[in-house]
Amino acid sequence: SSLTGAASCAGTAGSPDAILVIDGANINHTGTGTVINVGANTANNGNGKLTVSNSTINSGNIPTTGGHGIAVNGVQSELILSGNNTVNIGNGRDTAILLTSTNGAKVTVDGVLNVTNSSSFSATEMDGIETNASASGNSEIYHNGTGTIRTVNGNGLYAKNSGAGGGDAIVEARGGSGLNL
Repeated sequence: SSLTGAASCAGTAGSPDAILVIDGANINHTGTGTVINVGANTANNGNGKLTVSNSTINSGNIPTTGGHGIAVNGVQSELILSGNNTVNIGNGRDTAILLTSTNGAKVTVDGVLNVTNSSSFSATEMDGIETNASASGNSEIYHNGTGTIRTVNGNGLYAKNSGAGGGDAIVEARGGSGLNL
């Protein structure tokens, strides 16, 4: 399917988890903000989970810094990319793929993933894939496939724990010579 615009999934007080599955989509976004945004209701202990398979996400240039290609947020957040996926974001965007959580953020790539982050602003991190556990839990990126991650002004793969919870920051690129950063 082909979409023009953005996709969003949000948790509520009664149903705090946010879960979204995207398969075979071609999304072209020209507006501001995040293209695919999965946000759980963290006040009610919601978790965010996104699964993307065989999809292309394109986001054009915007005049100011903001927005991502993919963003997942929750007490625990998880993104699974399988098959053949492409994420291209233009100048003015932030990190291409961002997972934030208070208790564990995890990205798993199984297949081909090509990411281009063309943003050259220096105000924030302009990474390819970033995970951040802000209170506890691990911040994890497991790239088991192949592909290329290109950035102008950031890290290809960046796992961090910004809080005092003592979790681990883990990056494992298991794709061997088939992953280019």
